Amino acid sequence: MKLFYDTEDCGCNGVVVILIVDGPNATDITFQTDPFEFLVDPQQKPLFDETLRLQADENYPSFKLSSDSNIYSSNIRIRDVRSRMAV
Repeated sequence: MKLFYDTEDCGCNGVVVILIVDGPNATDITFQTDPFEFLVDPQQKPLFDETLRLQADENYPSFKLSSDSNIYSSNIRIRDVRSRMAV
């Protein structure tokens, strides 16, 4: 999964998105590996605090991304961008 600050077609300054990816790009930084591997592009890393929390909402299919000093979003969307192999 890749933490991504998306500015394309959002109609605003950008939104945080979690991308489900096939694997890391050559320049991606891995910032957590247990229980899931999370990646971030080195150009976007300064947009985020060093320690982040991703919390699921029990009553709604959304996630909240926060740190000790910031709430990035309380409605993080997840987008699957893995390549699809033709069968």
